[in-house]
Amino acid sequence: MRENFKNFIKQINISSIRDREKLNQTLCVMSDCLVKISTLVKEMPLKDLSQFKGEKNPQGEVTQWLDTESNQVIKDAFSGKGECALIVSEEETSSVPAGKTAGQGEYLLAIDPLDGSSNLGVNIPVGTIFGLWQRENPSTPAKESEFFVPGRNLIAAGYSIYGPNTLFVLSILGHVLEFVLDENSKEFILISENLKIPSNGKIYSINEGNYATWGQQTKSFIDYCKGANDSTPLSARYIGSMVADFHRNLKKGGIFIYPADQKNPNGKLRMLYECLPMSFVCENAGGRSSDGSKDILDLIPQSIHQRCPIVIGSRELVDRYDRSR
Repeated sequence: MRENFKNFIKQINISSIRDREKLNQTLCVMSDCLVKISTLVKEMPLKDLSQFKGEKNPQGEVTQWLDTESNQVIKDAFSGKGECALIVSEEETSSVPAGKTAGQGEYLLAIDPLDGSSNLGVNIPVGTIFGLWQRENPSTPAKESEFFVPGRNLIAAGYSIYGPNTLFVLSILGHVLEFVLDENSKEFILISENLKIPSNGKIYSINEGNYATWGQQTKSFIDYCKGANDSTPLSARYIGSMVADFHRNLKKGGIFIYPADQKNPNGKLRMLYECLPMSFVCENAGGRSSDGSKDILDLIPQSIHQRCPIVIGSRELVDRYDRSR
């Protein structure tokens, strides 16, 4: 019988963590949130939750009902209980105090409750991305500035994909674990204990409609991907949902790119709750993530909704992108 998430997470050796039980509990609460969001996604067509809400999130993007609902699932799960002192979410203008005593607790949580939600309504996979940091002083009220540390300080990060199956990928202690949701028991079941991304790959993922706005580095690399200078062409595969594009490349080898360009000179994706957690997963799987010159995990956010470029995937392809400058 395959191990379910909650039993497995209790057994893995995380003795290097200050309080193993609190981390176990926090990750189990997160897994429960992913089950609830998965149910919301599946119920969406029956409840007409795919419509835009007419409001905008802190980044100026129009939100959908399911963005708001997924964000509420997270807040309800961690507010007034648990060990996350402070939550930063894509859907919140500022950080949200949480924990048994509001603002106090072992961890900081940064989360994108529903990544790729612009694809809702057309049955394209969407997901959730999160990162977890351990606080130095859990008995004191948490401050937003505690998030402004390198991504290498993460103790755990992961993402879910709500597609034909609901998957939960978790990176902790240098390992990348993969679970699938059993729809009958509503439990995540372990299917891989040590995911590794191939060192090279044959897939590139980028919105080529933005070619005219790219800098020369990105243009040169994509020209290489398309067979310039007698190179072997790669296959273009772009879903437009970061979790789905990344997960395919994680399994098969490849590269996902959302670069800085004339429209978004600082990049489009958010550093704290998209780029850093996904980079943590990627590096622990043997891959690499870069902003075009520096490793993403070495970057230090200066604000909770800061954007940055990201190039992520198989190490040899990311290295080649950096050399295209």
